Amino acid sequence: MRENVPTRRPSLALLQLALLVAGALLSSAALAAPASSSVQRHKFAIPAQPLSAALRQLAKQSGVRILFPYEAVAAIRGPRVDGWLTAQEALDRLIADTTLRQTSAGAGVIALIAPTSDRGERSPRSRSTRSDE
Repeated sequence: MRENVPTRRPSLALLQLALLVAGALLSSAALAAPASSSVQRHKFAIPAQPLSAALRQLAKQSGVRILFPYEAVAAIRGPRVDGWLTAQEALDRLIADTTLRQTSAGAGVIALIAPTSDRGERSPRSRSTRSDE
């Protein structure tokens, strides 16, 4: 004769907890990958040139997408950036004397913004002033 032994099934709450833990582990692993690539050093060789061209070269040499307002950088000349740097260090050097600022854009993407009043121009000392204004 067969005994009536209750089978133990995992509760719904236990299954939900297991899925939650698995999801957290997967997402933390996914977040760790971009962070490690952001500190990876690259050999940059970007000559002094229009900033828009320099930003495109930075993106090509680092593998990071860079979004920027073209009109804001059109008249700005970027400095030379050369050496083993992280993409962030290279970007910081390129935009050091501008009013451009970096904003959050997601993993592997850098977005630059310019205040609407000055459109990213170099510091006020480098702007020409007109006496008739």
